[in-house]
Amino acid sequence: MAFDFKHASEADRKKEYDRIAKEIGDDNFFTKKELNYLPEALADGEQVLAFTSGFFRWEHLAAYFNRPTFDIS
Repeated sequence: MAFDFKHASEADRKKEYDRIAKEIGDDNFFTKKELNYLPEALADGEQVLAFTSGFFRWEHLAAYFNRPTFDIS
């Protein structure tokens, strides 16, 4: 049976996040805040297969697509 992220307790979600992090080799240090809000973003029955940590910079995306940068603030 699939894990119910949307309705599970915070403690059960943490156990599942830790399990996924261990399986994929992520320490989930940079994803903790995002994981706290994940149940609100998921649809009923939607599953988390993996997650990743990292930094995102618009300049890198713009360079990849060879477009000028823009300010979203």
